[in-house]
Amino acid sequence: MLINALSSIIRLNEIFSLYPQGINEIYSIVAAEISRLFSADCTVYHIKGDMLEPVAFQSSGSSDSKLHLHAKVSVSECRAITEKKPLIFDSFHPCASRQPGEGRRLNSICIPVSSDEVVAGVLIADFFDRETISNDDFNLLMAMVSQLSNALHRNSLFDNLKAEKERLEAANQVINGLNRELNDKISEMETLQAQLLESQKLEAMGRLAGGIAHDFNNILVAIMGYSELASSMLPEGTPVKEYIRNVIKASEKAKALTNQVLAFSRKQIIDLRAVSINDLIMNFKVMLDKLIPENIEVRLSLSHDVSAVMADAHQLEQIIMNLAVNAKDAIINGGVLSLTTENASLDSETAKRLDLKSGRYVLLSISDSGSGMPEDIKQHIFEPFYTTKEGGRGTGLGLAVVYGIVKQHNGAIEVYSSPGIGTTFRIYLPPVVAIESSLPVSEKPDPQPELPVGTERILVVEDSEPVLELVCSVLSTLGYRVDRASDGSQALAIVRDSCDFYDLIITDIIMPAMNGEELAVQVRKICPGISIVFMSGYPQDKLQKSGMSDKRISYLSKPFKHRELALTVRAVLDA
Repeated sequence: MLINALSSIIRLNEIFSLYPQGINEIYSIVAAEISRLFSADCTVYHIKGDMLEPVAFQSSGSSDSKLHLHAKVSVSECRAITEKKPLIFDSFHPCASRQPGEGRRLNSICIPVSSDEVVAGVLIADFFDRETISNDDFNLLMAMVSQLSNALHRNSLFDNLKAEKERLEAANQVINGLNRELNDKISEMETLQAQLLESQKLEAMGRLAGGIAHDFNNILVAIMGYSELASSMLPEGTPVKEYIRNVIKASEKAKALTNQVLAFSRKQIIDLRAVSINDLIMNFKVMLDKLIPENIEVRLSLSHDVSAVMADAHQLEQIIMNLAVNAKDAIINGGVLSLTTENASLDSETAKRLDLKSGRYVLLSISDSGSGMPEDIKQHIFEPFYTTKEGGRGTGLGLAVVYGIVKQHNGAIEVYSSPGIGTTFRIYLPPVVAIESSLPVSEKPDPQPELPVGTERILVVEDSEPVLELVCSVLSTLGYRVDRASDGSQALAIVRDSCDFYDLIITDIIMPAMNGEELAVQVRKICPGISIVFMSGYPQDKLQKSGMSDKRISYLSKPFKHRELALTVRAVLDA
């Protein structure tokens, strides 16, 4: 018996140490081993709530083994559990029932089973034809119950570890998901940061370019103005007059260059009207056909229901012209230039990337089948004076001007290009509901050969001394009575002293201390009926809204010729 008992204990240790079992499997193994070793019926009950439920039973095969188990037994009915100690019964134990005459039962032992210091249930061994239970039997049963408890404890630890592992795996999945989201956010932030830096760089370049253009325009006013004065004093056919004409022509080219710089800096006055972009392209195709060589096919794909846009038609033509010229230079041995229009709807993510509001836009796409651009070049194409063309073939302002015009129209431009594939520029412009008027009517040149004259009294306000001298000289030669002031404060003091004598004030917009608009507001408080002409090479956005709303207010863009000055002054005085 002792050898068998030791063998059973060793076997149980081996079984329970090999791999983790489920609770029911542990109960069944122990019940079978006890039944085999002691030739007794063995039943294991597990506590579930306040009830004991049988979970394992092993019969000894004895003729008296006719035990009938209850489905459930109240925990409170089991003294072994309530007293937390093994009990030997000399009569039938309370966890089972036995019908009269079903054999002789002499002894049963009921032993609490603990798992992790908590009573998990009871193990009951029913000994038949035994009047006593020896100490050896008792100790063996206790040893086997102890193994059962240890196995349950290991099972509990395993379940806890398994649950912890599952919890960690679930947590890792959450963390991995958060990491992916974080990486996506970081990538998005890096992209937005790069776009912001690029936008800030172009914005800074624009401010610098606009400031330079403003100062340069003041210089051009003097150069063009005094050249015109000198030319008018010389007889035709003299070499000096021809030299001065060349100076004027060079000044005209410089003026065009500064206008391009102003377009990039988004400081031009623009004539916004509802424009049919399809009509504009169809009308401009005549110009494209002359510009584009015959080995390049111009294809138009214009959506019939595309919305109108609120835009300056001439500047939209400038966009098409500049991009078409770039495409022509990129297509070496023939190819295709495509212009496409369509209505587009931007979601919040795409709109954020383009620095626009989500919603409806008109999309103008201009594509070519040319050589394309690598990424390092594509990153710089909108910077002013950046060019990959040979010396003398370009100023590097074409795409900078396009960028400035699009931004000034509250739109966005993006470029797709790869070497050997070609380039596509996509331009998004805000739509309007309906077309109020078609393309702007071309201005006819004034046929009047002579400059208009007058005798009104004019105050000229300009902080640039050469420009001030020139404007006063031109107006004086036209018969006007002219006074001058070098800044806004001085001009305001002069008006306060003699406001009734002035019919017109001509003032620069950008001046130190008090700018031209502030001066105009103060002067009109003193003399409500006075006419005003603003002049600047660097106009402000708010002037675009207020400067043209009154016929007695006009704007003169620097640099200007004598005729422009004379006509503008006369028109305002006659309004």
